[in-house]
Amino acid sequence: MAVRNTINAGRAPEIDRLKTEVTKLSKEVKGKKDQVPRLKRDIAYYIAHLDLAYRDARVYTCGHNNLNNIVQDTNETRQWDEASVAEEFFRDWEEDAEFVVEYNSARQHILNHHRAHESMKRGRGDGSGWIRDEFLHVDSKRRVNVTYN
Repeated sequence: MAVRNTINAGRAPEIDRLKTEVTKLSKEVKGKKDQVPRLKRDIAYYIAHLDLAYRDARVYTCGHNNLNNIVQDTNETRQWDEASVAEEFFRDWEEDAEFVVEYNSARQHILNHHRAHESMKRGRGDGSGWIRDEFLHVDSKRRVNVTYN
């Protein structure tokens, strides 16, 4: 027993470090779990607006505390286009580092996919050079620095 206590005493700093690491990782996981409902809500919201933008709908964008009594409130409408929906979604998530990594990765994948088709001379998609230029134009407006391969 004394030998085991001596061995464990020598390991105490390592055990404390591991406990601290487990606590830190548990908090990170909880933070990520807490983001999931917001992300799902945002995705659903923006899909609805993309559907309406596709049909050139004019939607109410005003906020109300109670939808049962909106007579007294101001009315605001907006005709969304796909670019506006994408811009708003981007603005909602641009501070999230993991989102920015995925944003960059998705764009690069699209370019790689188009290049693969171009190398096989198959398909009718727009050219990868044009798509890259469009991405760079939008990225510039969003003040995002993406380097495409």
